[in-house]
Amino acid sequence: IYGLKKIADVKAAVNLDGGINHQVLLENGVNKPLFFMISEGAYNTTYPYITGARGQVDMIWDKIPHGNVLVIKGSNHINYALDFCQSEFYTDFEQPICGSISTGKINQIVIAYTKAFFDLYLKDKYSSILEEVPENFPEIYDFRSK
Repeated sequence: IYGLKKIADVKAAVNLDGGINHQVLLENGVNKPLFFMISEGAYNTTYPYITGARGQVDMIWDKIPHGNVLVIKGSNHINYALDFCQSEFYTDFEQPICGSISTGKINQIVIAYTKAFFDLYLKDKYSSILEEVPENFPEIYDFRSK
């Protein structure tokens, strides 16, 4: 998000379940397209003094001229680390840190939407998945586009 505001060469950005520094956006907004892909775990966070991603996106949505939001059912933050949930390191954790979504499925979603987003804003090549969720991705909910 910082790069969108401060670096002229950055034309658009995708936030893969990263922290949403909403203060940066609330100050002056951002004048470039931004896509938030959010894990279900982060989206529904309700810790004291912490606004989950849902609340943060709601606060900044009107500050973004063009963008998308999607939430992936069955995902936690670590699912975005490519194949970590299938690695030998994952078995070292006592509590599950990966969501129930398969690594293959989340990778399909992330790759399809990242490609479509950058194709649109860097190559001027339109894809309908940026307007409507296709049937083969029922894991996506709270999809927003503008």
